[in-house]
Order: sequence, then C-alpha cells, then structure tokens
Amino acid sequence: MNSNLKVGILTTSFPRFEGDFAGTFVDQYARELARSGCQVKVLAPHDTAVNPSRSRHGCEVNYFKYFFPQSLQSLAYGAGMVSRLKQNWLRALQMPFFLVSFFLSALRLAGKSDLLHAYWTPSGLVALMVKGIRNVPVVVTLWGSDIYFARTPLFAGIFKWLMRKADAIVCESDSFRNQLIQLGIPTKKISVIANGIDFEAFKPSDKTTARRRLNLPQDKTIIINVGGLSPVKDQKILIEAASQIIANKPDLLLVLVGEGETRKELEALVQSKGLQEQVHFTGFQKVTKIPDWLNSADIFVLTSVSEGNPNIILEAMSSGLPIIATAVGGIPEMIRDGEEGLLIPPRSPEALAEKLNTLLGDPELQKKLSQNALKTVQSNYASWEKQASQLKALYAGLLNR
Repeated sequence: MNSNLKVGILTTSFPRFEGDFAGTFVDQYARELARSGCQVKVLAPHDTAVNPSRSRHGCEVNYFKYFFPQSLQSLAYGAGMVSRLKQNWLRALQMPFFLVSFFLSALRLAGKSDLLHAYWTPSGLVALMVKGIRNVPVVVTLWGSDIYFARTPLFAGIFKWLMRKADAIVCESDSFRNQLIQLGIPTKKISVIANGIDFEAFKPSDKTTARRRLNLPQDKTIIINVGGLSPVKDQKILIEAASQIIANKPDLLLVLVGEGETRKELEALVQSKGLQEQVHFTGFQKVTKIPDWLNSADIFVLTSVSEGNPNIILEAMSSGLPIIATAVGGIPEMIRDGEEGLLIPPRSPEALAEKLNTLLGDPELQKKLSQNALKTVQSNYASWEKQASQLKALYAGLLNR
C-alpha cells in the first residue's frame, strides 16, 4: 500500500477552531490518514469563526469563501446544510455561489491528489464534477441526512445519478447501505465502515471528580444530552418529558451540552414550564471536555428525529452510561432495546417520560444497560486508527484497478 498516497478531502463541515464540534469525524479520519503517511489536504467552507491556521494535525486545510460580505455566509455549519435550508430557504440563493467556489477550489486540489474523498452529497456533487475534468477517482461518504436528497423530488434524480458515478461509496450502517441498494446503487460500490472511537478519552471515570471539575451539584440525578441545539436534535421533547416527571423527581437536573439555533426557543420553553432550576444550558463546550460531561451524568438521552450512526452514542456507551435514544437511522443497530439501552419513537415526549420513569426507578436496569453498552462498544467497534486503515485499503483498491 502506497504510504505517500495523496488524499484530497472535500467536506461541508470541518473544525473551524480548536475544540469545534463541526465535522469532528472527518477531522479524526484526516488525522489518522496523515499519521499513517498519507499526504492529506482538506477543503471546507469558510465561516466567520474560522481560525486562519492552514495546518491541523499534519494536514493542510483550506477554507473556500463563497459569498460576500462574508458575514452572510450561512449555508454550512450549524446543524448542517439540510437543516440550514429548512430553517431559511432563502439561503438556497447562496447555493450557486457555494458550488462554483467549491468546484474551482476542488479543481485545484485534484491536481495535487491521487484521489478525492467527499463527505456528504454536496461535496460528492463537486467531486464528480471535478472528476469529469481531472479523471481522478472519487470516494463519497454519506450520512443519515443525505437520504433527504434521495427523498426530495427536486434532487432525487441527481442524487441517484451522482451515486452511480462515484467510484466507491462509504456509509456507517447496514440499514443505510440497504436504503442505497433499494435506490438502485450497485452493491459492489458500497462499503460499510463505522466511525471509530477514542477509547482512551471515553471511558468510565469517577462521577464525583467529574462533577467537581464542572462545578455540578453532587446530590442531583443528572440527565445529559450532548449535541447541537437544532430542530433535528429535537431537545424540545426532552424538556417536555422532564416537565412530566419532575414532580416525582425533585432532585432531577437536565443538562444540555451544546449550542445552536434553537437555544432561545428551548430557553423560552424552560421558562414556560417553570424548570429554570432543573435545566442547565452549558453553551458551547470544547470536544476535549465532553468526556467529563458524560462521566458527570447518570443517564444519557438522545432525542434526534434523524441520525446516521451518531458518535456521541458510542462515546456514551464507552463511558458506561445507561442510554435512552430515538429509534432512527442506524441507532437500532448500535443499541438493542432493553439490552444496551432503551429505544423510543421520535417526537414523543410521552414515550420518553415513560422510559425515564422506568430507568430512574430501577437501579438494576441502569447497571445492566451500562454494563452491556460498555461490553458491546468494546467488542464491536474499533479505534479511529483501525477504521482509517480500512479507508486506506479502499483507496489502494481503487488506485490498483
């Protein structure tokens, strides 16, 4: 395998500064590929929060600008492009400028790369346009949100055409792979490579110590949610569920770790429910602080309406937390209901309240779920280094054809 492989990564989300959540999985793959000897160059959208540094973990990073004034650039980051467009369809007016700028920057990158690896559908579109000129192999990684393109009449035909033109497609779960096959994507093009996990960072540790570091009360039962505050993460039902059980659990503290566009709406909901003393918004937290936040908690809850295989689930499992999560995307492949966690339907505060009451009232069930989750994640998942080696093997196979 060529250790000097030149890999050009195209992505619509990538860390803009140290500790940023944006595209952390892309960052992890880029880092491990660079450590293995690959020459990695990353191309991502510009944003007002971008640190001017052009180097990260041994990778060259370039952020392309696509709209002026730059303060109005708003297609990327946040909860992702699909969520951004749903929130304000006027942002679609920036799309032509975005794609042209992305394409021209990617065209330059392709001239210095053995292959292009595109993350998400918009990046895949750009990479395949470049392929038509540079004839460079293209790998496309898809996540749960990409299926929206296939289900939208305006984009469905383009999505299917694009995926058939890609040299290889990577997805995180068998369920998503099956959806792609049903769309007519050739099976031989699809590889399932789950995200990795940093077992050194995410592991069970002393709860008292974690709470002391974060200035959290020692006498509370803490339910935690980690992720961007956005419609797709739907933290609203977590607050509504908490309001239903708080009378019987006066020591309950709900901690929402993250920042996002729905924060004001969520704060207003907390105010209307009279839960100001029971709900704590942490705001933005650096990635390096997430292990402490997880280890400070008693229960982890994920309320998303759409997901792929969320890494935060793996991290909560690896931290030994009992988990309640919505049965969407690849989550049922990660968690068996009643074994590694409890599953609920999306958008159902009543179902969440019922499961929370069950779990809070049953310490033995909490212990069973946390032990099973830890055992499963350690048995079925691998480090970022091992997962990146699978990507590198895929690259070698394409280049040897």
